[in-house]
Amino acid sequence: MSLNSVYDGMPARYDELRRCWLNRRRAAFIADRLRSWNLAPGAAILEIGSGTGQLLRELAPLFPRAEFFGIEPQAEYVEYSIERATAPNLHFACGKGEAAATLYEERFSGVLSNDVLHHVDSVPATVDSISKVAAPACRWLAIEPNAFNPYAFLGQSLKSGERNFRPGEYLRAARANGWSLETRRYIFAVPPFVRDTPPQWVRNLELAVERVAFVGGGVCLEIIR
Repeated sequence: MSLNSVYDGMPARYDELRRCWLNRRRAAFIADRLRSWNLAPGAAILEIGSGTGQLLRELAPLFPRAEFFGIEPQAEYVEYSIERATAPNLHFACGKGEAAATLYEERFSGVLSNDVLHHVDSVPATVDSISKVAAPACRWLAIEPNAFNPYAFLGQSLKSGERNFRPGEYLRAARANGWSLETRRYIFAVPPFVRDTPPQWVRNLELAVERVAFVGGGVCLEIIR
């Protein structure tokens, strides 16, 4: 997995950077999707590239009967995550997504990946590794930058340590490992530099236009095994 070259070794700064409207919306959206999965007590959820643990710290108290696991290649980020993990159902480990099968024996009921798959060294290797620890009927919710959106395309093309995500490569690898696509949608029209909660009319407009392919800043793919 390619590391975040700008904020390597600076988890507190990266954690603060991620506090924006986009990520608050993302967390709320993911929580809604998890509720729709009707998770059984004790269900294990894995996040690939959990970063500073911000997302899982928000989700764990909402789903106290589930167990959340985060895998992250940067040791400083993992240490930061563990230090701030107050919920008993939170667990973090250091490693790449491609190595998940060597770290876990859990049969995960759900997998989350957010702005991560465009960083991994090999999408097929990552999908293969995750598939080995996925339970039957496991769901994988992947949210990545949408290359159809001009702002996202240029940002991923020009920014250090970034590259554009190719959904086709991911879906081909998933199908080869027994996954099928359930939903595909575009999401998030408000860019990440907006820190505060936008006015209600902006939030309403975002919901109205984000599903247009060249407007939504992210592409959301939900697959099931």
